[in-house]
Amino acid sequence: MEIIGHENTKKQLEVAMLAAYKRNKALPHIMFAGSPGCGKTSMARFVARRFKVPFLSVVPNDLKDYKTVMKVLNQLDHKNYDDHGNRIGGITPTILFIDEVHNLPLKGQELLGLAMERFIIESGRPNKYYWLPFFTLI
Repeated sequence: MEIIGHENTKKQLEVAMLAAYKRNKALPHIMFAGSPGCGKTSMARFVARRFKVPFLSVVPNDLKDYKTVMKVLNQLDHKNYDDHGNRIGGITPTILFIDEVHNLPLKGQELLGLAMERFIIESGRPNKYYWLPFFTLI
């Protein structure tokens, strides 16, 4: 897949992707903005293909409560992690693309905030968290 135009954006993404790959980490979370049809989804797919990582596309309604958020986060690539979340090889952090993110329900925002910041999610019990593999939210 080739993206026509957006040369400056592609160049910046390439640098960020190379840096993340060399550090064996996920690309920082990214916000693409623009009018419908300008290529936000295509650019997110481009990042996943170029980085050779899984691509997962969801809509805000897929993240409305704890159960639905966990269903999505369980689809992240868990390869090359031990049982405690430590990296044991080269990781392939999933690109999680949320189309129309401004419609994300409040509970989804709360749960994803911690997941994005610390790569953990609440278990539903006090002071108990589950680790998450690295991912990039776009």
